[in-house]
Amino acid sequence: MRYMAFSDFFVGASHEKDDLPCEDYADSYEENGCAALVVSDGHGNSLSFRAADGAKMACESTLNILKQYTKTPEDVLNVIEKSEERFFFNLKGLVLSSWLEKVLRDYESRPFTDFELNSLKKEDREYLLSQSDRFSKAYGCTLIAAFITSGFWFCIQIGDGTCTVSYDDGMSLQPLPDGADQFANISNSLCQSEAMQKFVHYFEKKEPLGIFIASDGVDESYPPLSTSLKLPCFYREISEPFFKKEEDAQKSLLERLERLTKEGSGDDVSVAVAINSETFLAEPKASLEQLKNLLETTELLIEGKRSSIQNNANALQQVEREYGVNKEELQKIADEIERIKQIKTKNENDLQVMLDEKKWIESQINT
Repeated sequence: MRYMAFSDFFVGASHEKDDLPCEDYADSYEENGCAALVVSDGHGNSLSFRAADGAKMACESTLNILKQYTKTPEDVLNVIEKSEERFFFNLKGLVLSSWLEKVLRDYESRPFTDFELNSLKKEDREYLLSQSDRFSKAYGCTLIAAFITSGFWFCIQIGDGTCTVSYDDGMSLQPLPDGADQFANISNSLCQSEAMQKFVHYFEKKEPLGIFIASDGVDESYPPLSTSLKLPCFYREISEPFFKKEEDAQKSLLERLERLTKEGSGDDVSVAVAINSETFLAEPKASLEQLKNLLETTELLIEGKRSSIQNNANALQQVEREYGVNKEELQKIADEIERIKQIKTKNENDLQVMLDEKKWIESQINT
C-alpha cells in the first residue's frame, strides 16, 4: 500500500474570543509510499507561556526523525523485529532529547523577558527560576507521532489526544492507552523530568486504510461515550477531498476544523492524517461488542445523572424551605438557589445528551 498525508490546526473558538494564540501544532510528510504524522498540544497554564513555541518545536524535531524512516522502511522493520522494546526506548529518547535541544537553543537565544516573568504568579516565577533546568516548563506540550508504510505502522504518545486507526472492514480502534498514567485533567508532558517513563507506544504489522492523530480539542468535540464511534466519520469526511485530489482540499480541511471548534470543544484543534492513496476509507462501523459495552456504560451514567438531578431537586427544596427565615441572609440564600438551579439545568442537559446517545447506540445494535 502507498500512503498520502495531510495535516492542519486551527485556533480554538474560546481562545479566539479571548484573543489567545493557537497552542496546537500539526505537520505531516510523505515519501516513498510512507507517511509520518505529528501533533502537539501546548499546555494552556500560565507557567507554560511559550507552549505554542514548544508545540511547534516538538513537531518539527520529531518529524525530522520520522522522515529518515521513509527512506529505508524495511530496515526500520528489521530493527523493530529484533527488539521492539529497544527500538521504542531509543526513539522516545531521541524525540525527547531533540525537543529539549531545540528548547534550550531557543531559551539561550531569547531569555525570558521581564514582561513574561512579571505576568506569572509569584510562586510560579520562583519555581521557574529556582533551578536552571526548569526553563523547559515554559515550553510544556504533549506529543503524538505516527509512522506508516506497507506492512506495518506505529505510534508514540505522551499526554492527551488520540490516535485512531481504521481498517478495510470499517472497524476503527484507538489502540493507545487512554490517558495512560495521568491524574485527573493534568496531562503528561515533554517538559516533565520523568517524561521518558510517561511515553506509550503501539506497533502493528498490518496495513490499515488510515491513521489519524489529533489533539484533545478534536475528540472532546464529540460526546465522550461515542468518540471512538463518531470520530471515524469525521476523519472520513475530511479525507475525501484529499483522496479525490481536489484543489481546495487543504482549505476544506481548515474550514472543517474551524467549524469543529465552534460547534464542539472550543479548544484548539489539530489533526494529522495518513490514508491509503488507492483505496478510500471504508464506511465506519462499530462491532457489536463495542456497542454493547457502550450501551452498558451509558445506562450506568444515565442512572447516576438521574440521581444527581434528584439530589439537586432535594437541595433546592431544602433551601427554598429556609428562604426568608433570616432576612439578612436573603441575598445569600437567593444566590445559593440560583447556583443549584444552574447545576440542575446542566445535569438535565447532560442527561438528555446521554439519552440521545443511548438511542443512537441502540439503533446501531439493531441495524
